Amino acid sequence: RPFAWNETNFRPEVLNAETRMELTPLAGDRDHYELHSFRYSAEPGRFLYIKVDKGLKSFGGYVLGETLERIAQVPGFPRELSIMHRGSLLAMSGEKTLTIFSRNVPGLRMEIGRVLPRQLQHFVSQSHGDYDRPQFHNWAFDSANITERFTKTVDLPPAPPGQAQYQALDLAEYLAGDANDRRGIFMLKVQAWDPANDQPLEYTSEQWNATRQSHLADARVLVVTDLGVLVKRSVDGTHDVFVQSISTGEPLSDVRVEIIGRN
Repeated sequence: RPFAWNETNFRPEVLNAETRMELTPLAGDRDHYELHSFRYSAEPGRFLYIKVDKGLKSFGGYVLGETLERIAQVPGFPRELSIMHRGSLLAMSGEKTLTIFSRNVPGLRMEIGRVLPRQLQHFVSQSHGDYDRPQFHNWAFDSANITERFTKTVDLPPAPPGQAQYQALDLAEYLAGDANDRRGIFMLKVQAWDPANDQPLEYTSEQWNATRQSHLADARVLVVTDLGVLVKRSVDGTHDVFVQSISTGEPLSDVRVEIIGRN
């Protein structure tokens, strides 16, 4: 780690031309500013010696009366992790992949929960909120009660600080098998992971609701299907349900429709 320089242990002899940093002024939309910004390039954690000589003139004729000297540490880039895109529908006929965005994260741990065939009604009745990111009503009821779970850990290659990384998750392998059990409703959880110590970078409860609220974890409900549903409400209050194939765009006649109400 860089030596922890401060005002008490700093010596001018350590400064040399090789460590001199170039500053690039950032222009704005006004002619004069009270706050001036500069762009620089330095490794996170390094220490900077900053000196502003007296006599500096600002707009309005103000002159800096004393030399300003400071030692500051370069802040690290924030860690980020999220599931890209807001949609939650993947076509059965297309690529069944999802993209995970991360920054300054060494690894990912993904939990793929496939909703069990006869648990869909519990998923609907025990949750509320947005369709793609629902929340469960009761802390004692969670995704583990209604899903068959698979876990996958991915080590991300080293990258420069601040560089974004993208990882694709293919759901096709979790749809293979018995044709009568090709369920395509998934509850996906992604968490930033430390592969060297096999533990999360930030402690987060395994509860579905807690995963949604962490900035180093994310959750999403995904539906892989070929069925598109359109519901029209008539003047008399009745509803007509139309079902079509996403891949062909043609209407489907041999379809069993089950309507599950939510309180």
